[in-house]
Formats: sequence, C-alpha cells, structure tokens
Amino acid sequence: MPDHIPLRAIDQRWSVTVDPSVAQPPRAVERGKHTLELCGRMSHDLAWQPPLRQWVMSKGRAHLTPWLARLAASHGVRFARVRIGCQRTRWGSYSTRGTLSLNAGLLFLPHELVRYVLLHELCHVAVPCHSAQFWALLQEREPEAKRLRWALREAQPLVPAWLYIPPKLVEPHPSGRCPPSVEDTVVARRAACRSSGAAPYGTA
Repeated sequence: MPDHIPLRAIDQRWSVTVDPSVAQPPRAVERGKHTLELCGRMSHDLAWQPPLRQWVMSKGRAHLTPWLARLAASHGVRFARVRIGCQRTRWGSYSTRGTLSLNAGLLFLPHELVRYVLLHELCHVAVPCHSAQFWALLQEREPEAKRLRWALREAQPLVPAWLYIPPKLVEPHPSGRCPPSVEDTVVARRAACRSSGAAPYGTA
C-alpha cells in the first residue's frame, strides 16, 4: 500500500493512513488537508486497492472535468459529455457520439502534459482522425505540442501500477487463494497488451 499519492497535475500530495478499527470494508476518507485515511479492515493484502482507485477517479471527475470545460470554452469547443476511467492503453479518447474519455492517471502527470492531452482530445472534436489538419490545429492551440507529445510517451511510469488493476482482480479467490501481487498482475496485463498489438499508452 502506498504511503503517499502525488497528484502532480493539481499540485497535491496526499499522505495515506489506515484505521483498521472500523468493522466494514475499507473506504477512503479525506481527513484534513491532504491526508487520506483508509477506514476499515483489510481482508487481504490488496483490499486497499479498490477504494484508492475509486478515490483517484473521484479526484479526476472533480478536477479534470472542469479543467477540460475551461479549455473547451476558451477555444469555442463543444462536446456532449466527459467520462473518467482507468483505461489501460489511452490517456484520452474522443468518440463520434461526443464523449471525451480521460484517464484518471493523468492526475499523476505534470500539469503541462495533462493540458496537452486535454487540448489533443478537444482538437478531435473538430478533426476526428490524426490527419495533417489535426496536427496543424493542435500546433496552433499548443505551440509546444511536438515536445509535449514526445514527453508524454515517457510519462507512464509516473502513474502507480495499482491504479490499472480492475477491482475484480484483487478480490480473494473462492478457493481461499490470495490475489496476485500488484506487480505480477500489471506485468501479465502489459504482456497481453503487447501480444495484442496495442500501444502501451497514447491518445486517440
């Protein structure tokens, strides 16, 4: 379990504490300024992961969604809705139905990289594909786009591995076996991603 959670995009660093005295499944509760307490009994070694994952997603909804809305308004862009998730292979994506999907893991990246991803997805509202027209529009809205695009390719290690493990994979097996470790699970999922031909992380 992490002892702190650095949300670089919003300049916050949260300390993580545990209160096992509460007789209920663990849940993440904010205590004071930048202290996150896991209240509840840990039934197995990874019982802390689902509540922390849900907490990060809630912070994504609280911060990434209005951030995107402000950028959209400043560039005169309209979209239907925003979805915050923990996608395995994308920082963000845009659907033709008008949904902008953002990865909650963006919160762990530097501010300038997150802004680049948000602008990237907003450009897709006007130009759905990665055509020359798209890259020209992105360059117009973000003059440092080329540098930031390359920096983003190296940013994935800033996001903790535990964020991308679906909760069902950390639940104890009915046989009583312990769930796999964070490291083993992430290694297995990344290997499956490579074998399927998917890019490790990117934007769409």
